[in-house]
Amino acid sequence: MMKENSSVEVLCLAAKITLENGGETYRAEETVRHISRALGCLKTEVLAFPTGVTLTLITETGETVTRIVRVMRRETNLARIDRCNTISRRVSAGELSGDQALLELKKIESESGYGTKLLLPAFAFSAVFFTLMLQGGIREAVFSLLCGVFAFFIKTGTERKGFPSVFTCLITSFVITEIALLGRVFFPELLIETIISGALMPLLPGLALTNAVRDTIRGDLVSGSARFTEAILCALTLGAGVAITLFLLGGQG
Repeated sequence: MMKENSSVEVLCLAAKITLENGGETYRAEETVRHISRALGCLKTEVLAFPTGVTLTLITETGETVTRIVRVMRRETNLARIDRCNTISRRVSAGELSGDQALLELKKIESESGYGTKLLLPAFAFSAVFFTLMLQGGIREAVFSLLCGVFAFFIKTGTERKGFPSVFTCLITSFVITEIALLGRVFFPELLIETIISGALMPLLPGLALTNAVRDTIRGDLVSGSARFTEAILCALTLGAGVAITLFLLGGQG
């Protein structure tokens, strides 16, 4: 049996990794419960929100320990969630000790995640394919590719500097719309609506909205409402950035 402090660290880190990478709040809570039972905790109470976790447990020695973990950043990395779930299952099956699980979780946390070589083409070509799906032509696809590249660098740059997600959505949609309007200067027949719509698709909060619905269905009303508000705010900000740019620059839909 590992020390109490290490037990708590394993539970907190597992919940934090799950929430930071797009996992549902109930998944974080279930992960904590499974691992705590395997580590010999007598009782565990956990309450997870998109922005943090409150954890109280009674250890094998009868000591009561409470921890609060703040979740400051949120992204989408389902590979990390899958690896965290695998560790949870292996601990529950007795294949990993608490100390080994802690090392594995710290390894996941220290990894940088998806790199630019993967994310940049994903952003750019997602914009292209969405534009083509919306009946855009080759010229629209080329400009949406350019929009996707700029959107990636703006998003990653603002997130790295710690700017709020609302600011990121606003400035990204502004640049995307400006590029589309610039394209119409050279090609008057360009369908800027198709370019803008296709380039904005990769930025829409689809996973956040899905998690909001799943949390609400499972009875986590606070978490569901918070995620729903976050998703709607992001979508509205993206739309506002487009509308403001069209109004200021005199673009015609």
